[in-house]
Amino acid sequence: MLMLKSRSGKLIFGKCIIVIICSIINIYEGFTQNMYKHISLEGNFSSNTVIRSDDEKNVLIDNPYNDIYTLRIGFQSTPADSNYYDKVYNYPVSGLALSFTDNSRIKLKNNSIKGDVYSAYWYIDAPIKRFHKFRVDFSFQFGLVYSPKSFDIKDNAWEEYAGYPLLVNVAGSLSLKYMLMRNIEIGIGAEVRHYSNGRMGMPNRGMNMKGINMSMRYLINPVEDFTAPKDVKHEIENKGFNYDLCLVGGIQTSVEQWEMYEEKRDNGEKINTLSFTKSPKLALYNTFLYRYSQMCASGLGLDFFYKQDIENNKKWDKMLYGQDAVKGLKYSRLACGISINHEFYYRNISGFVAVGRYMYREYGIRQNDSRFYQRANLRYHFRKSGNLYIGYGIKAHNFSEAENMEFCIGYKFVKKRK
Repeated sequence: MLMLKSRSGKLIFGKCIIVIICSIINIYEGFTQNMYKHISLEGNFSSNTVIRSDDEKNVLIDNPYNDIYTLRIGFQSTPADSNYYDKVYNYPVSGLALSFTDNSRIKLKNNSIKGDVYSAYWYIDAPIKRFHKFRVDFSFQFGLVYSPKSFDIKDNAWEEYAGYPLLVNVAGSLSLKYMLMRNIEIGIGAEVRHYSNGRMGMPNRGMNMKGINMSMRYLINPVEDFTAPKDVKHEIENKGFNYDLCLVGGIQTSVEQWEMYEEKRDNGEKINTLSFTKSPKLALYNTFLYRYSQMCASGLGLDFFYKQDIENNKKWDKMLYGQDAVKGLKYSRLACGISINHEFYYRNISGFVAVGRYMYREYGIRQNDSRFYQRANLRYHFRKSGNLYIGYGIKAHNFSEAENMEFCIGYKFVKKRK
């Protein structure tokens, strides 16, 4: 079984510490801003179906269903908080959650096991419409997942959804809520969810799910009135042009090694050991954004990438396709691209998404896999330390194939207004 050995274990431990520290800071700042008078506790249950491609039906052979049990602690923003972010998001609920995913019904090929997983994440429930005792919410969540039972060549060779114990959880839902009593709210909705290890390990099919959720929320100090204050003047924070400099690091596992192993496994060859090559991926993102509203900024980016193990690309290309296939191909550690970027803001949290195209990328045969790339990050901004932020997310190709998980630190250079 894949174990959290020294280097990988320290890496995962470090990432978890960062998430915990940011959560504590966020809670502390909330108390200092007097926003946590309205705490809520919520239990959530969702029943999901794993979305399987035709290829996946050879792996997940029966019962593609799981159940997710979640406990969430939320903090209800109110008009009395006088925070303009809350007004533009129609006074949302945001907070932290812990969830357990029961995968016991899922049946994989050759009696492999899709183990249960555990997740911790940040979420925001933003009301789209309030009417009488009803409310329509859009919810977004982003966090980390731990999978104790992942891929193992001897005991779990067909667990292709989690090749590494650490994954990313991204989900969205649309729900109808109803105030059953003064302190109790119930809800029902539809959700979509994605788990991926971001190629920190192989295999990495990722798991896409759709389902129905039900919730019950207890409000310790319910808010009676959400009428927004009128004629409140507010200047957009950091309005105008900003320059965002972001340094990113991550770990990538060789796809070519997995393809060679998969071919041998499918041909019935017995393989007793397997060790995938992991290598660091670095990137430097230069983003020029224009902040035109309290919620959003958009702009263009010039992105630089560094791939340390480029020699392995040539090695695997020769092994997979033959000596003649690599003649005339170029292999370079450096790559660059241009991107269209968009950032959403809420208090100290922001969500960053980008779609880019490589302008220079010489990775051998794989250079033509996709000329386009996508990025999605969740960021925490230390406003008391200027415009410094940290974050994590994922980089992908074709909106589906993970390239690597990203852990970033950055700084926004903002023109001071007179």
